[in-house]
Amino acid sequence: DEDVAKSDHLCRLARIEFEEWPCFWGRGCVPAAWSATAASRQEAGAWNYRNQEADVPSEATVCTDGSGGPFSSDARLCKVGQAAVEVTASPDDPNDYIVIAAQYGGIQGRQTVPRAEAKAIVHGIGLANHRPVVIVSNASYVCKNFGRKDMQDRVNGDVWAEIFEALEEHGGAVRIKKIQSHLEK
Repeated sequence: DEDVAKSDHLCRLARIEFEEWPCFWGRGCVPAAWSATAASRQEAGAWNYRNQEADVPSEATVCTDGSGGPFSSDARLCKVGQAAVEVTASPDDPNDYIVIAAQYGGIQGRQTVPRAEAKAIVHGIGLANHRPVVIVSNASYVCKNFGRKDMQDRVNGDVWAEIFEALEEHGGAVRIKKIQSHLEK
């Protein structure tokens, strides 16, 4: 058969590589190393935005969020993102907001929404640039544990360590405010 003949080289390759890749050649399971993306090994691209025309208020209000999660049966394909956005009320309409600055992107390490939510806090503190700041988050995990140094010894401890490093570098007042998820305004 012509199709069998076309794949004959794979039999020779399987005999050579079976010891190194038994799951692939014996069962057809692709090794994780073959499908790891650059974002798996380092923080996915982070983008920054600064509104050059906006007046910067004396106290920052930064809204944070994490998104994504296990929407695939293959954990290697699950990617999450985070964002921190500094806003201020519009002088023309108090129900409207002006974006002052934003930082958004992926995260490194385990791809979970709680980890993304915590990473967004790190960037939110940074956006405040040493001004007093209110961080607004819908993440119970982050709001409930904010300020707890023992979180550095738990799951996502590396991100919690980054939060405490950002707090120390900020040096000023940082408050966190919990809001309900999925609000329209």
